[in-house]
Parts: sequence; structure tokens; C-alpha cells
Amino acid sequence: MIKITNRFNLYQEALFGAGALFNTSNLVTRERFKQYVDDLQLQKFYPGIQGVGFSLIIPANKLQQHISSVRNEGFPNYQIKPEFKRPLYTSIIYLEPFDWRNQRAFGYDMYSEKIRHEAMDRSRDIGLPVMSGKVTLVQETKQKTQYGFLIYLPIYRPNIPHISEDEKEKNIIGWVYSPFRIDDFINGISELKQEDVNFKIYDGLENTPNTILYDGEKTSPTNSLNVNFSVVKHINVAHHDWTIYFTPSASINNRFDFILPYKYGGFVFLIGSLLTIIIGILAKGIKQKIDRENENRIAAVAFESQEAMIVTDANKNILKVNKAFSDVTGYSSFEVLGKNPNILRSGLHDKDFYENMWRQVSTLDSWTGELWNRRKNGELYPGQLTITAVKDSSGVVLNYIGSFLDISVRKQAEEQIQRLAYYDSLTGLANRRLFQDRLEQEMKRAIRNKTTLALLLIDLDKFKDVNDSLGHAKGDLLLIETTRRIKALIRDSDTFARLGGDEFTIILPGNDSLININRVIEDILNEISKPFDLKDGHVGYISCSIGVTLFPNDAKTVDDLLKNADQAMYAVKATGRNGFSFFTLEMQKTVQNKIKIANELREAVRLHQLEIYYQPIIDLSTNELVKAEALIRWNHPKKGLVFPNKFIPVAEESGLIVEIGDWVFVEAIKMAQRIQQSTNKLIPISVNKSAIQFNRLTDQHWLNFLDSSGLPRGAIIVEITESSLITDSENVKKQLMLFKELGIEVSIDDFGTGFSALSYLNKFHIDYIKIDQSFIKNINENQSNRALTEAIISMAHKIGIKTIAEGVETNEQQNLLKSFGCDYAQGFLYSKAVSANEFESLIRKASFN
Repeated sequence: MIKITNRFNLYQEALFGAGALFNTSNLVTRERFKQYVDDLQLQKFYPGIQGVGFSLIIPANKLQQHISSVRNEGFPNYQIKPEFKRPLYTSIIYLEPFDWRNQRAFGYDMYSEKIRHEAMDRSRDIGLPVMSGKVTLVQETKQKTQYGFLIYLPIYRPNIPHISEDEKEKNIIGWVYSPFRIDDFINGISELKQEDVNFKIYDGLENTPNTILYDGEKTSPTNSLNVNFSVVKHINVAHHDWTIYFTPSASINNRFDFILPYKYGGFVFLIGSLLTIIIGILAKGIKQKIDRENENRIAAVAFESQEAMIVTDANKNILKVNKAFSDVTGYSSFEVLGKNPNILRSGLHDKDFYENMWRQVSTLDSWTGELWNRRKNGELYPGQLTITAVKDSSGVVLNYIGSFLDISVRKQAEEQIQRLAYYDSLTGLANRRLFQDRLEQEMKRAIRNKTTLALLLIDLDKFKDVNDSLGHAKGDLLLIETTRRIKALIRDSDTFARLGGDEFTIILPGNDSLININRVIEDILNEISKPFDLKDGHVGYISCSIGVTLFPNDAKTVDDLLKNADQAMYAVKATGRNGFSFFTLEMQKTVQNKIKIANELREAVRLHQLEIYYQPIIDLSTNELVKAEALIRWNHPKKGLVFPNKFIPVAEESGLIVEIGDWVFVEAIKMAQRIQQSTNKLIPISVNKSAIQFNRLTDQHWLNFLDSSGLPRGAIIVEITESSLITDSENVKKQLMLFKELGIEVSIDDFGTGFSALSYLNKFHIDYIKIDQSFIKNINENQSNRALTEAIISMAHKIGIKTIAEGVETNEQQNLLKSFGCDYAQGFLYSKAVSANEFESLIRKASFN
């Protein structure tokens, strides 16, 4: 039983390793998944397993998009099976090794079958591996069909809380899983000879014909025997029950007198405490000490085993060993006969360890566990050892039988899985899973010792620029060097982890002094600001933003501490980066207010509370209304008309800006169409486009709508801020080039408040720049503003860019701008932003003198 359980644990760790791939990355490619499974060497280290796969959840409204995506990967016949309509699908999209048998499962929807569905839901709800009931795998053919089972581990969206069942159901993206054929599974783990014992495995707690999963008697029917005793054992593995029913075979009955107690020394390794019961029954036939005939029988049994076997007398003097013993230890039988097995001791276990081991043998007649031994050449190795005491009818110990395996290879595999499951593969740091466990432990220690711990959340500023400009290989070098630099600044007792991407965290336990915390932070900021040598003549320059929170001062749970540190870190980002901030209650209030606004804004979108206002843009050479800017307003049911500066930042943080921004473009197109139909004039309307929208590539919908409207593409002008150009210059440049090719003009808003390099703008094919109203406000009185404004207009014209002055409120400002040659103006001198109906009236106005 122990070996069955250990084998299941090993399989589950393989799934945890696969799960770690998804937890540390937003995208696990087919190639990356295959590489992970190949590295596991399933046939060598995981006998009996059919493969490791990933099943993806697909909502019905994204089914066709998903199928097209997979087909484009090179699977033109891909289809989700079975083919019937349902609100939610799952599909096996990865399964390695991708051999002929496993290819039969490609695209199968395991959710469509009740037993699999129940196990998947159970796994999702508890967040742990769950084994299914008895099934027939879809990989099976008509030949040599076996029953099977599957083990599932849920995969949730990374970096999103999933504590409650509702959160888990909302954020699950799929399952990593492994399928098993029961005969292959048993053959892969059992050293038990069928002539010695028969056993059956039943699915669940009832042994009925319908629940039988494995029947050992069918594999060797001639060995069956009606016996007067049997043993039933229930085990629970991966939150599922099996019942195992053991009976002795005919051959065991024939050798009942003596041999079996020694043979079963090897069998203990497989079924653990159950062996004690069987040995207790069989050992009643032992009547005397070992004589020459019995010694031969021991040798015959021991030498049949592939495990290392050792037989001692009651005083622990070695009587016999087998060839496997010599292969593992390096000692010949001649070298160890008559000696105590303690010649194998590694020196890594103390006196108490061995005393406890022999105390259990004395009281329970057996002991099973792992320990380190030493080979003859001095090499240490891990082993799995089982010791069984053989007694006569009066309970006197006659012999001890030991069986052990060298588990070095298994340990190496476990360590590899451990690294994949708990450590970041690039930096070698603890990953999010191990970090959270460490944080929980340090919080408990802080409570116990009445001390404080500090949690630092570190985000690298401008790291994306390095990745985009120099490539991911150079970005990886920067992350590795960042790890090295920070490691040198903290203690061994501190936990340093990479949560993903360019985000790191440090746990500083036992830090009651803010001075010490500040020193560590300042050292980190200083080190990260130094140049990074990225090889091949490349140098990287970054900084970092650090959020700090204290336990137990600021929060009492892991989730709350992380939220606090995140809020503090973003406070640094908002004030210019390259610094640090401690969490405050004011931040908490700010975040709570943002959450409230975001929730109300979702309702506003649903209830159509948003409205577009339009502000005229005047041609200064003719004083005619020739363009307009679309400005969003929120008709709040309680607060009245809310201006965009109060809710657009929240919309950007929450992601609502994508939906809202697309809606604004469509409404502006409708307005331009309405104006053309009513006045026969084309009034181009400029629409602000957020940097978030650039990153999400959300233009296709409104571009299609523009083309279908009958308007020329010049009817819409895309307006962006200076900061958008610099935040993600390569991505923005590509999209602006696309707008240029499509005939859509681009305007830079609030020019003069950011980068302000006209030569830089020339690279992006900009059509207009809007001079920020802070320059216009005091243009008549402030010599500096006047000179800058005139210079901007002059330089813009020289590189073919037209200018629009914002915030024009007086005739004096207008006249001065005209003298500078400014092309357009907008502001309260002409009109404030007005509703669609009022704007139509303004269009009919002949002049704005």
C-alpha cells in the first residue's frame, strides 16, 4: 500500500510541475509543454503513466475562434468531440507523448462525460489533484482494452485570487491531467509475483462486479485458490477511494511452512502494514530456528528479488545477502557475512533516528522508511528500506529481513519536479507558490515571537522597453543580473522570490527597525539604477518601484499583505517611478474608492449613462468650425455630470477603457455621419485613444464600422498623448504607421507637457500637435510661454505638422496665435463642449469671430 501511495504522490508532483508552467506564465506554448514532459522521462521515472496533458475551458461563444486557432497551428482536422451544443466546452489541446494512442484523445471534451466531469469539478473546487472513478480511456482500441482512471489538477488564471469556490469557478482556465490504464499502472509499480498473492482493486468502497477495476486472478487463473482468510484494505488517493482485496495464491499455500515470511519481506515494500497481517498468519508455521534446509530456502527466495535483500539472525548478524545487495552497496556477500548492517550507515542520521526505527520493529514487527546509506566506496545514496521481524509461535524473534532500493534516480526526478513546482526556472528564485508558503510561515513565526516582518514588492521600471528593443534574451540576462544584485544585499534568512515577469518580492522577517528596512530599500534602488551589461555591446538602463507593507501592522492575511504592497508600489509608479512607498490607510481608501467607481462605471456602460460631448475646433485663417473633439461625460444618477478626469483613470486600470473607447469611436462616427447628412459638410472628429487601447489592439471593430458608414477615413482623427509615444514606442509606431496607410490622421494631445521633441514626432508620421493650454493661458503676459509657443508652431510647420492651440479664451490670445501662424484653435472663446444636438446648431453658425 505504501508503494502505491508513494507512486501516486510522484505522479501528482509531475502534475504540480506542469501546473507551475501555467502559474508562472500567461502563455504556455505547445513546444514548451512538450519540452517539460520530455524532461520528465515518463517511461523511465513514471512507469504506468500514459502521458501528461492539458484540457482547456472554452466558452460556447469562443468555440469557433478556438477551433480556428488550433487548426492554424497545423491541425487542419481539429474538432472538439463529441459534437453537440452546450454552454461550456473543454478540450484536450496538449497531451504528451503525442503518439498514435494519445492522438485519439486530441480534442476530446472530458466535461461531456459524467465521471470525468465530477472529478474535474471536485478538483476545481478544492484546488488539489483529484482522481476520477473507473472509466474507459478514449485512447483505447478494441484490442486489449483496459479500464482506466485519470488524475486532474486545476489551473487558474495567474496572479488572480482564487480562494472561494466562486472565485475558483470564475478564474479556472483548465486542468493539467494524466490518464492511466490500470493493468499498465499495476505492472509499472508492483514487484509482487502473481504466484504468491492474488489481489483485486475495486473503484470506491464497495466490491461489486460493476466496481471492479483490476482483477489479478484473471492474469493468472491457474493460481487461484479457495482460502480460509483474506485481507481487505481501503485507501484514499487524490481524494478518491479504492478497495483492495488480497488472497494468497496456490503457490503460497504450497510453501506456507517457511519460505513466505522471507519472501514477504520484499512484499512489505509494496503493501506496508498489510504485510504484517499476512505474515502474522503465515508465520504460525515457523517452529524452529534456521537450519541448513531453511537457509537454502531463504537464499532461493532472496535471490529471486530485484530488490537488495539482507537476512540477519536475532542479534542482527548478517546471514545472507543477494546479488542486488552487492550491486547497490559494492560489498560482496563474503565481506558482510557475520557483520552488523550498521556498516552501511551514512552518518547523516543521529542516534535517536535508529532507536526509533528499531523500537517500531520491536513493537509492530516492521518498519518502512527512507534513509541515507553509504556504499563501500564511500558514496552516499538515498534508499527505501523495509525491515521485518520473523518470530516463532511463542513470539521470539528468529530473524530480521531487510529489503531496500537505491532511490537516487527517483530522488533526482523528485528534485527536478520540486524545482519546476516551487522555483523560477530562469532565476532560480522561489516562485509565487513557494513564496506564499514562506510568507505564511514567517507570519506565524512573527506572531509567535511578537516581531514585525516587512514585505517588499519590487517592479522593474521600463523593463518592457529592454525586451522590445533588444529582445527577450537580453531581457532574461537583465533579470538574472537583477537577481544577483539584490541577492547580495539581503540576508540568507530573507526570502527573495520572482512572482512573474519583472515583478519580485522580498520577505524581511524580524525587522522591527524602519531604519534597517529603509537601508535595504535604498541599497536596492541604488544597485538597480546602475547600468546593466547585456553583452554584445548592449547596455540596459532601468530603475525600480518598491511597495512596502508591514505585518501585523497593516494586514493579517497573505492576500491583504500582497494587496497592500501592490497599492504602495503603484503609488510610486504614479509619482514618477524609481522610488519606494510604505502602505498607508489612505491608499486603502483610494483603492476602495476606485473599486466603487469601477463597479458604478460598469453599470453606467450597461445602463447607457455615458454621453459624448463635442467641442468645436476653429480654422484661425477663416474663423470657421472645421473639426471637433469628442469628449466623454458620465450622467451619474446621484452626482450629476461627471467629467472624464474623475473616471477615465479607473476605466484604464480596470480594463473598461477598451469597451468604452471602442464605443466612443463608434458614436463619433455616427455623429460625423449625422452631420454630413443634415448639413452636407464633413466635420472630422478627433477621438482620444488610451495607451491601454494601443496595447490591446482594439481598432478593428470601429474601423469596420467606419468603412461601412460611407464616410471617408479622414472623418475620424486619432488623438493620443505624448506619453503614449514613449511608453511603448515600437508598438505605437507600428499602429500609427497602419493609421497612415489607412488614411486616418493622428493628433498629439497636450503637447509640451511630456517628451516635447518635434524631431522625435517626425518618426511617427504625426499630422497635428495640440499645444497644451498651460502655454496658452498666460501667453500674452508670460514672455517664456509666448516664445515657446511661437517656436513650437514654427518648428512644427517646418516638418509638415499642423498646430492646434487648446484653451483659447480671449481675443488677445487668438490674435497672438494668428500672428504666430497657428492653424487651429479650440476653447471657451468659441464654445465649451456641448451635447450632440447643440453641436449641430453650432455648425450652422457662419463664423466664430
